[in-house]
Amino acid sequence: MAEGKPKNSAGRIAIAVSGDVQKEIDLVMGLVDDVGFDALDAGTLEDSWRQQACGPAYCTDLQLDELVKARESAVKETLVDQQNLSFETMKDLGQEFFDILVSGKYPDDFVDHAVDINRSINGLLSRNSKK
Repeated sequence: MAEGKPKNSAGRIAIAVSGDVQKEIDLVMGLVDDVGFDALDAGTLEDSWRQQACGPAYCTDLQLDELVKARESAVKETLVDQQNLSFETMKDLGQEFFDILVSGKYPDDFVDHAVDINRSINGLLSRNSKK
């Protein structure tokens, strides 16, 4: 994974892990750490909506402290509106964007662009602005 970094590296991206069995959460958190990301124990599956698609904790490449705050700021009632905004933004980019998205074969900078879409609908600076 190109974005993974060694433990304690500056700018290490965090990933939320939810589950209902602590032993399984711990296993997944270890795997997340092994591939170069900080793992956040995000609690039960019932609360996992906080990192649902288009929310502030989803696909925004946040560091651990930022991810905690993003999950806390999520508002369940606004997720559908944010998803619609994201889809409209992607639709404006044209069919080629969707074709690439579903292909899984991403050209250079495609992931950055997709992350920036999620960041923008959540009022966050683009990845390039952070760097």
